Amino acid sequence: MPPPPSSPSSATGRANSVSTPSPRRRSQTTRVPVTTEPHQPILPTLPASPQVSVDFFEYPNYDEHEHEHEKPSSYLQHHDPSPPHSRSSSTAVAPPSSWSQQLSKTARRTRRSGWLSRRALLAYTLVVSLVLAVSNVVRGHKAMSIPTMPAKDETTKYVEAMMGAPGKLKNAMSDLVRWEAHDKEVYYEALDKTLVVNFAEPQERLSLQLKDGIRYVTGLAYGGHANQFISIGRLLYYAKITNRVAIIPTLLPVHFSGAPANMSDFFDLARFWHESKIPSIEMSSIRPLSPPETDVDEPIACWSVQEATAGYPNLYANSVDIHGIWVNYWPLPAMAKALGGHDLAFDALRVFDFDTWWRQDWINKAKREFLPQKPVEGGGEFVGDKSKNVKDGFPLKGPEPTDQLMCFDNTLFTGPIMFPESFPGEIPLESTVPGEGLSWKEAMRYMYFNQDVEDHVDRYLMKIFNVRSPSKIPPFISVHLRRGDFKEFAGLTALEKYEKAVERVRDKLQKRLDDGPRTWRGPGKRFFRNWGIKASDYQVLTTTDEPTGSAFIEEVRALGWKVLDHGEEKTEEVLGGWWPTILDAAVLARGQSFVGTQHSTFSHLAGLRVKYWRGGLVDAAS
Repeated sequence: MPPPPSSPSSATGRANSVSTPSPRRRSQTTRVPVTTEPHQPILPTLPASPQVSVDFFEYPNYDEHEHEHEKPSSYLQHHDPSPPHSRSSSTAVAPPSSWSQQLSKTARRTRRSGWLSRRALLAYTLVVSLVLAVSNVVRGHKAMSIPTMPAKDETTKYVEAMMGAPGKLKNAMSDLVRWEAHDKEVYYEALDKTLVVNFAEPQERLSLQLKDGIRYVTGLAYGGHANQFISIGRLLYYAKITNRVAIIPTLLPVHFSGAPANMSDFFDLARFWHESKIPSIEMSSIRPLSPPETDVDEPIACWSVQEATAGYPNLYANSVDIHGIWVNYWPLPAMAKALGGHDLAFDALRVFDFDTWWRQDWINKAKREFLPQKPVEGGGEFVGDKSKNVKDGFPLKGPEPTDQLMCFDNTLFTGPIMFPESFPGEIPLESTVPGEGLSWKEAMRYMYFNQDVEDHVDRYLMKIFNVRSPSKIPPFISVHLRRGDFKEFAGLTALEKYEKAVERVRDKLQKRLDDGPRTWRGPGKRFFRNWGIKASDYQVLTTTDEPTGSAFIEEVRALGWKVLDHGEEKTEEVLGGWWPTILDAAVLARGQSFVGTQHSTFSHLAGLRVKYWRGGLVDAAS
């Protein structure tokens, strides 16, 4: 609404003032300016009628053809809200033509501004279309690589610039910029080792590397590749919640031949540090591998999580033995269990870590009572010399656990206490998948394969799909067919069950493609991609530990599914014993959705990577 006309008494005081448009928004009422600047003529003062209110946001609705026979002055008079009697008879009135000319100039500027805005929008649309077209080529080269996140200031300025674009154009450009930003190659600077240890190079003894004022946590490698990876993930999460530096154990080859390996041989630890902010260092940077004939000469004390959960310690300490370190096992007191009732809860171990009095009191009790005691057949308490009834592996002599170095013999048997969402929200959150605990959400989701692994994956996939560049690799559903040791452990899963699981995933994937991104929530949503084809047209790529040439592999191929066959590719002979397992894991992570084998931790990890890194659907053959 225009302001009320000025009273005669105040007209003189405002005669030479400059009235300017409000900068807050275009739709606000704007007044025709009256100025006394030297380069413009001074117009006669009007007490009231010069304060004509014209809403320029609504002005384009005025039909100039309908009123072309009218003069601007008549339009002014028609829209002048000031009553005639409010004007002072003693004040000279500007000629109508002067005000008409002033208003005409303003109107022409408004029409010119609208004309320029429309053409600017058209030009903007053309540029966007060009960017969309070019991006398909630019995107192609890295379309199948693991998404990367550049520094915030490199992306937000582009995304925020799109916020002024209208409707669908804004959404399309925002999605494009975010996708291209995530897909961009970024190189991260590794953690400076001297910030967390005394020397950049490994030393002859672990104790020489431990820095005063810094607390550490380490553990022993346990199980096959997947279980070692999960154990390390839980170690890293524990380091996060206790403000400790994680010492990552050396990886051991299990189920295949090969030499011990570092985590950094296959994973990008620099990026992990950048994204997780969990400080970590490999054991090989603390103390180097010892020659096979060298004796273990440096003892450390380790709390036995495995004894507290399984009844006996993890005496397979090769991951530290090869560095010349001897483990002295200590029992843990009774404490709260995690989800499932088997693993020790992170929260309980954190309290045990925090309460130094409780910890020292327990050490004294263990030494005094010779704990842990072997169970007595038939129940009851052992009668006699308890020092002769201590469980194997617990000499209760040697170094005691220290506050500076916390060590666990098996972090695989640690776990979270978790609660469901407080309320579901307007948009449903996708369901959890096996293995999706706090250690994955807070730590291992950031443990991406390094560039060497990704380059090998590109070469394998290009050969499997018979394409000449990574940009031509089609979208596919990855499937892990676990066989081998599962024949005795859990039984083999029939191929028909994998087929049904693939169809379930296709159906859910197609629904997600049809419904659009606003119908679901999930940690990988920002990486989900619509390839412009139906889910039924996604190819299927499988990995398996089934030997080359087996009847099972031929059945899989008869379904039209692709098979990554390391026997045919001679992966182990060319790259080494670790590589069939590593490449299987990295190839499965490239799937746009995933089907795994029930109870397989290798499948659990693959499903988590697809869910978090691709925004894909996950299912298991059962």
